Amino acid sequence: MPDFRRIAELHNVRPILLLFSSEELAQDYVHKIAYEGDVLIVTPKFADALDVQVTPYAYAVDASGVIRHKGLVNSREQLEAYVKAASSSS
Repeated sequence: MPDFRRIAELHNVRPILLLFSSEELAQDYVHKIAYEGDVLIVTPKFADALDVQVTPYAYAVDASGVIRHKGLVNSREQLEAYVKAASSSS
């Protein structure tokens, strides 16, 4: 999570943490990692609509709401690529 925050600040983007969880477990997790940003609970139906089949999964959405990049994210380098994709078009 520290990389997530630093990269977002560096590129002036607003991350939204999507959690596949119940609201109670999500609140516990957010508290545990001291995450202060926006959080969205993802239900199985919502995951199907997003076409998310694996985690950790990321979307790079630009300021206009257009998805610029999406897919599995396993490294800082991949995360940076997503953030750059979102911020370069805004």
